[in-house]
Amino acid sequence: MTHMNSIVCDHCEAEKVGKACEHLLAKKVGGEYYPSQEHLRNFTGRGIEFILICPQCGERPDHGEPFWRTVCDSCVQDISCGKRLGDFGNPQVLTRQSGLKLVHQAVVLPTCNFRVIAAKPLAPFDAAAWIILTDTHELIEFNACKPSLHLATTISALGLSSDQPITVSVSRNGQFVAVTHTYGRDGVVFDRIKKRVAMRLLRGEYYPEHCKFSAVFFELENRQLLIHATDWNRLDISDPENGSLLTQRTPTSYLQGEVRPPHYLDYFHCGLAISPNSEWVADNGWVWHPVGIVVAWNLRRWLKENVWEAEDGESKKSLCSRSYYWDGPMCWIDNRTVAVWGLGEDDLLLIPGVRLFDVESGVEKFSFAGPIASPSTLPMNVRGKEQTVSHQLGTLAFDRWLFSWQPKGPFSVWDVNDGARLLIESDFAPLSYHPGTKTFLSQLVDGTFRLSTIHENL
Repeated sequence: MTHMNSIVCDHCEAEKVGKACEHLLAKKVGGEYYPSQEHLRNFTGRGIEFILICPQCGERPDHGEPFWRTVCDSCVQDISCGKRLGDFGNPQVLTRQSGLKLVHQAVVLPTCNFRVIAAKPLAPFDAAAWIILTDTHELIEFNACKPSLHLATTISALGLSSDQPITVSVSRNGQFVAVTHTYGRDGVVFDRIKKRVAMRLLRGEYYPEHCKFSAVFFELENRQLLIHATDWNRLDISDPENGSLLTQRTPTSYLQGEVRPPHYLDYFHCGLAISPNSEWVADNGWVWHPVGIVVAWNLRRWLKENVWEAEDGESKKSLCSRSYYWDGPMCWIDNRTVAVWGLGEDDLLLIPGVRLFDVESGVEKFSFAGPIASPSTLPMNVRGKEQTVSHQLGTLAFDRWLFSWQPKGPFSVWDVNDGARLLIESDFAPLSYHPGTKTFLSQLVDGTFRLSTIHENL
């Protein structure tokens, strides 16, 4: 019998390997690859290890080990393109008793006849203030200390249509709010102090439905600045106070028959995250195949030393790649460490978990299984045709602990030092987290607002 640790496929020099039952390893006559087949994933209980098994082995997964064979990771991915019939077991998740618990407090307000779609904390971060987007297409300022609701503006007043998903981002000082069509081409920056549209945002028409609109604020030398997409493969920095462009450079795209620009970047920019000290930005975008690639680069170098830093600068690092997966949950742990959701290199085999990367070196520091995210589909009108576009659901946030949640739960708390789960609540799915007041905002079925905090019983 072939030893399970010997690679039985034709790629004996492969650095990464996986396992599958021998019944999935029958090639077609003259075939170079193992064909995609119906299969199941059998987690062994040892870390994130799993075996791809056929339906017959799935009837008795605990008796299948004699049939398990080692193949290269590429062959595992080929087989996994077939229909997955289910999973046996789960990845090994470390848990620890922590004494953490959620404490909830209802906020008494006048009757609310709307549902909250999204919420973002407003600065200063010592005030319990939020900007919320409602299903009635309004942006409302919500103060939780002195419970009140105040209309800031409406989506129609901003010149945007309300028939598409909308994303809201807020500047560090709370003055500016970027409102964008999440999978569209248009957006605006609203100055909530001066009550005016400060900037119009436009990112072009090349496949925007597959990418979140890149728009995020950062603060440098007490100045509020905005990174925003101006084309599918181009980001720029602007001053939202006056709309001035701070990264003026030659075009980064070209048409058929034109000369390819020297700094051409074949990469679709997507969801962005800024480090706590505003020194780094991480981008969860993708390239044609498609392959999602998380990259990061230094903001100070981009703004002050090299206008091409976002394309091919010295500080730019590719952190990880995943076939057919991008724009998933991501957050910063500290000024140099970014947390990226998903263990694995292919969307069909991604395991719930988190990977931690040092952005300065590009090196992966640690990973652990557990935090959950999930794909979803969204019906959209794409270039005049109704299509279903896939996107990712889930949120990661960090404040001493790593928080993970989805729109319908569960909510969980993790220690990033050893990957232990400290708390899990199956029926809790907050809208957002406020780092200043350390509270989670949610809305109950009856419309009541609720603030939740994590208490530690020592």
